Amino acid sequence: MRLRLDQNSVRGARQDPYHLALVVEGGGMRGVVAGGMVTAIQELGLTGCFDTIHGSSAGACAGAYLMTDQASLGTSIFYEDINNSKVTNPRRLWRGAPIMDTGFITDKVMRTTKRLDVEKIIQSPDLLHIIATTTDAQETHYSRYATPDQFFAILRGTITMPIVGGTSVTIDGKQLVDGGMVQQIPFRSAVQRAATHVLVLLTRRDQELERKKSKPVALLEWLAVRFVYGGVLADLYASRSERINNDLRLIFERNIGNVTMDYIARPMTDSRVRRFTLETALLKKGAEEGYQAIRRYADALKAKFHAG
Repeated sequence: MRLRLDQNSVRGARQDPYHLALVVEGGGMRGVVAGGMVTAIQELGLTGCFDTIHGSSAGACAGAYLMTDQASLGTSIFYEDINNSKVTNPRRLWRGAPIMDTGFITDKVMRTTKRLDVEKIIQSPDLLHIIATTTDAQETHYSRYATPDQFFAILRGTITMPIVGGTSVTIDGKQLVDGGMVQQIPFRSAVQRAATHVLVLLTRRDQELERKKSKPVALLEWLAVRFVYGGVLADLYASRSERINNDLRLIFERNIGNVTMDYIARPMTDSRVRRFTLETALLKKGAEEGYQAIRRYADALKAKFHAG
């Protein structure tokens, strides 16, 4: 990043042979932390350093607003537009409705209230990479978008958690659900696209692993996913925590093969913003924590660079 800043490097006309990828973790309302992080990246003028941006679920939304230079606008969605019972309401489950109205997020908020400059995304192919999961438990990957309708449908698919977000979204014959089912932290997407350097933005605290659910809760969720989507996706859902933790261990050890990587997370002393946190003050604090984590990282990078 320091090299590219000094060279005023431009994507598509680099003076170096590297591929620097930005990977953004999702995590439901924890995405507000990613929002704070990408806001700092934009303000520091670092966006142009990255060759690709990879996200699933809420991480894809943060990546979208970053690449359109609207990071702060996207972050405000969490504590101004969707932290209310109109969008997220567990009581709806009792009448067979989804807990979260993902259509409201993509089709109302992102299209009008906090309008995303989607045309800029369409005109920049292979920059924003979105990962989603098909209902037959396969990973699917998008980096080129033909129309705004297609893009927002893909985005809605990757944020639609099974049961929580309702029915799947159909794109080109594929039924899509939460991208976090296959890649909660999509560093493999970056590696598969020949990244030489990867910076991972984590919405969780440093060294924090995914908590396993109690057996009764896990069984109930498995049965619900199996009933709606079938056994294959239910089994994938059941193994999700274990797979995320395996990936986190690799990230915390900075060990993803021959790729040079680093990660940024909130310190262990910071607050806990959960997947379904709706408190405005806590969400704003999470955004600030993400923002400051990037600022600290950038300051340390500068000090290291100047020290030689």
